[in-house]
Amino acid sequence: MNTLREMLAKDMDVVFNFLKEDAVNLTLEILFNIMMKAEREEFLNEERANGIRNKGNGYYTRFIKLIQHHFRVNIPRDRNGIFKPMLLEILKKNEETQLELFHSMYLAGMSTHKISKVLQKVYGYKISASTISNITKRYEQSMNEWLRRPLREEYYFLYIDAINVKVRRETVDTESVYIVLGVKRDLKREILGIYTFPQESKEGWRAVIRDIKKRGMRRALGVISDELTGLHEVISQELKGTRHQICLVHKYRNMLKILRQKDRDVFKLEWDEVFLKDHYEKEETKEGGEILKPYAKSEAIRRLKALIDKWSAKYRGIRNAFKINPLEVYVQYLEYPIGIQRMVYTTNWIENLNKQIRSTLKVRGALPNIDSAMNLIGQSLQAYEEEKLQIYGVTSFIAVQEELDFMLEQQRRRYEDEWVKQNE
Repeated sequence: MNTLREMLAKDMDVVFNFLKEDAVNLTLEILFNIMMKAEREEFLNEERANGIRNKGNGYYTRFIKLIQHHFRVNIPRDRNGIFKPMLLEILKKNEETQLELFHSMYLAGMSTHKISKVLQKVYGYKISASTISNITKRYEQSMNEWLRRPLREEYYFLYIDAINVKVRRETVDTESVYIVLGVKRDLKREILGIYTFPQESKEGWRAVIRDIKKRGMRRALGVISDELTGLHEVISQELKGTRHQICLVHKYRNMLKILRQKDRDVFKLEWDEVFLKDHYEKEETKEGGEILKPYAKSEAIRRLKALIDKWSAKYRGIRNAFKINPLEVYVQYLEYPIGIQRMVYTTNWIENLNKQIRSTLKVRGALPNIDSAMNLIGQSLQAYEEEKLQIYGVTSFIAVQEELDFMLEQQRRRYEDEWVKQNE
């Protein structure tokens, strides 16, 4: 045994002294070959112990890759053709893990140069930024297929929003990224699409809606969005029978910008009386008792008109702020079951996607072009959907799911003929 150790030590000394840069690679090749040969011998011994006639049948050569190094190894075969070295599977899994590590660091907001420095510091080997960039591009095809995939015909609700990102053309400018999030009938959420236009506009949203229709989406009970001139018209034209709800959270914040500080507390109380109540009204019975009935949309509109009239006498901007859309778009959430109304008068869910985008982009500054922006944002949101949205369902919808299905069925019957004519 001592003699063997001395021989190995002597041979390794020769390898490292004379081959230098190739020493590690050559050592790994020798090690891999020895391990696989030993694994085949163990496999054949088990075969013989079980009465199976089998024996070695030479080798075949394969190149394997670890990070940026290639190795040529001799893979042993057996006569029956069933031996598969476990080492190859381990190496393959190790490579996939490393690729996922680089990709996760990239999506977390680290630049390719930063990733290269971290790997050199932590793991002791250097990988160029261009190599890491090429690795991350391997995920582009998967992302593009995801963005073009066919969609389901029906969704309970669609949440839409646009976020501005900085892109460098001749100078640094902004680009609007349009996002569509849907609640499926299995109660999980899905990102239907990501699109870019120079700015947010009603015609941009028309193009987005037409694309998701082209990919198979036919109907939804409601669309929840921020306020944009002309958007309500587009939704009414492109999605027949779909209600449009303006996000009340953002609308309220915009109202506060119009008011003086001293008036805001009173306004908030009156705003809550219009919108953010428990959605029940008390009604006296003939016997002098009280019953609770759902808060009617007509009553909400009446109270909203009164609120506008009162505060417009002091702030002209209040009335102007409600001229963009018919008042119905602020109270459409009352058409849905009480248990989910607080989830369909706000775009908070899609705001979480916007936070994901900002987190990914914050350390990069301006991206070099719009393709880079779409690549990074798309891969980030695809990973977010797989890790969060497709795992956790909207449990609050479970109690009202039958009612929502009934509403979809009614919409399907009422507008099916119009849909066919519109899309012929």
